[in-house]
Amino acid sequence: MLDTMYSIDTLKEQQATGTEFLLAGRNAKVVAFAGYSCNEEDNKLSIHKLYVHPSEQGKGTGKSLIHHIEQTAKNLGISLLELNVNRKNGALNFYKKVGFEIFKEEDIPYYQYWMNDFILQKSLN
Repeated sequence: MLDTMYSIDTLKEQQATGTEFLLAGRNAKVVAFAGYSCNEEDNKLSIHKLYVHPSEQGKGTGKSLIHHIEQTAKNLGISLLELNVNRKNGALNFYKKVGFEIFKEEDIPYYQYWMNDFILQKSLN
């Protein structure tokens, strides 16, 4: 799954089709990254990836990435953020702290795996 979703070729393809990537660094090392894309038809910005190295968690880095993405959405006139998070992922608490709410549950087949997710949304109004 990691080889499929995070290979250099896959990330380049995502970027070529509209996914923007953010990197966060500390002491000249990348400690977090995010990927997102806009769907202006639905007035929605989807966050596809948000990862923060465990040593960086709790230091405001993830929150800073979310705030940057929020500002990008507002600048584009988009009023809704959306993301998926696995229902067993502890990051759910982080997303709730920064204002996301559970919109619905979704079970997504992915090759031989199942991704059992919550779809979270945050209104920017």
